Amino acid sequence: MSKKVAELEDLSKELNEIRAAIKALGGTVNTSLMYNKDAPWGERIKFVLRSKGPGTVQDIIERILELEPEKKKDKDSVHNSVTTVASNLAGTGKLKAEKDGFRNIYSIIEE
Repeated sequence: MSKKVAELEDLSKELNEIRAAIKALGGTVNTSLMYNKDAPWGERIKFVLRSKGPGTVQDIIERILELEPEKKKDKDSVHNSVTTVASNLAGTGKLKAEKDGFRNIYSIIEE
C-alpha cells in the first residue's frame, strides 16, 4: 500500500470519527465533503465526481479502489455496482452522462 493511500485511509477514519461525534452532539454534517465507504454506491460515485470532476466508470472505479484498497480483490463486483448505479442515476436525472464512443462520461448536475 502506498504512503498516500495509507494517509488517505487515516484521514478518512478521522473524518468519520469527527462526523460521528458531531452527530452524537446533535449537529449535522455535510457528508458530501467526506468519503464514506459505508455510504450507498450512489453517494460514493457522487463524491468521486465532485472531487475529481467528470469521468468514466473506469475513472470512478480507480478512485474508489484508491480510497478502499480492500475492495481490489472484488474489482468485478465494484465494476458491476458502479456501472449499474451510475447508469441508474443518469437515467433518473441525478447525474449527467455524455456519450464518448461506446462509453459514458459522467458528471455532477449542478444544483
